[in-house]
Order: sequence, then structure tokens, then C-alpha cells
Amino acid sequence: EDDMNENDILKRIISTHPSYSLLLQSHINCLQVLSLSLISLSLSLRERKQI
Repeated sequence: EDDMNENDILKRIISTHPSYSLLLQSHINCLQVLSLSLISLSLSLRERKQI
């Protein structure tokens, strides 16, 4: 139970930090770039299979 409380406390500290929204937006942007890269790679691999 102490671990759960420590985890909750840490989450609360992080989420109330003044730069949290910037961190969150940066993370979302990173995931978007990764997704686009994976889509591009997938399409490239499909094209190679067709050749």
C-alpha cells in the first residue's frame, strides 16, 4: 500500500508541475511523429513486397 501511495503522490506532483502541459504536449508530438514514421515504413515495405 505504501508503494501505491508513493505512486499517487508522485503522479500528483508531476501533474501539478507548471511545465506539465509542455511535457504532455511534447510527448503527444513525439507519438505523432513515431506513428507517421511507422506508417511510412509500413507502406515502404508493402511496395517492396509488390516488386
